[in-house]
Amino acid sequence: MKSILILGAGMSSSSLIKYLLSHAKKYDWNVKVVDQDIELVKRKINNHERGEALAFNAIDSEERKIRIAKADLVISMLPARYHV
Repeated sequence: MKSILILGAGMSSSSLIKYLLSHAKKYDWNVKVVDQDIELVKRKINNHERGEALAFNAIDSEERKIRIAKADLVISMLPARYHV
């Protein structure tokens, strides 16, 4: 199973999350979505069997490195000012 990590669950990530989850079973993906607001992530995942809600501060470089290292694909939906 391929692991997809999405950083940020804001408004611009909604369509991406829905799209990836709608194709997750067919392509054997696990879609992990990270945001500081875990309740927001849970609403976006909507109990999907291939979705996982995570909460951590994506600005925390140590936590970010751990999560990114475990993913096959990382998509940042964070504001540009947080891209390093």
